[in-house]
Amino acid sequence: MQYCPKCKIRVRGKKDCCPMCQGKVNELPRSEGKEAVFDGAFPPVKHGRYSSVSIMKIALFLFFLLEIGFGIGHYMTGFQHSWISMVMLGVFVGLIDLQVVIYLHSNLLKLLSVELIVSMVVNYYIDLKTGFHGWSVMWAIPASVVAMVFITYIVSLAAGLMVEEYSMYLLLTLFVSLFQFIPIAKKQNPLELPAVISVGIALAVNLGVLIFKFKDLKTAIERRFNL
Repeated sequence: MQYCPKCKIRVRGKKDCCPMCQGKVNELPRSEGKEAVFDGAFPPVKHGRYSSVSIMKIALFLFFLLEIGFGIGHYMTGFQHSWISMVMLGVFVGLIDLQVVIYLHSNLLKLLSVELIVSMVVNYYIDLKTGFHGWSVMWAIPASVVAMVFITYIVSLAAGLMVEEYSMYLLLTLFVSLFQFIPIAKKQNPLELPAVISVGIALAVNLGVLIFKFKDLKTAIERRFNL
């Protein structure tokens, strides 16, 4: 058994130099067999102290502390302040948002799509709980849909994504945008034009991808389903 004094590792076999630093290796005397050196050719890798799991545990603990605190405050005030419920909802959404970011950070388009759906639901819920003035269905949700369409296209161009990698997110945005017709049918949207325009933009972009990238989409579908 040989030993590299620089790397402090044992080297198996008969080597002229250390496989890591290329330095001179020495024979390891039997008297040094109990010395605190690393077994194997390479020392163990030290992992970082923090990970996504530990971050989620800390966030979950803080979430429960905040929810308990606001819950006690809400009870002590006789449930008379509706803004406390909104804050509690915001903390809950923030926790979900953090978890989504941690698990989907490697896929930006998927992350943005989830954020779009969450923002639409939260905006509608807040508008509903604050007397429903219609700002969510008139402006917030249509703006989110239009922003998602253009962000998806810009990100796909910047990242050089294949058409099959971003077309599904454009289709998902179109599908989500169609839910805007529910408030319109229920007469909850006093200004329908922004919602209709946002659906039209999402539909136009999807049709454009279908027309101009038809061959690429056909090839991708054939390759995926072995046609």
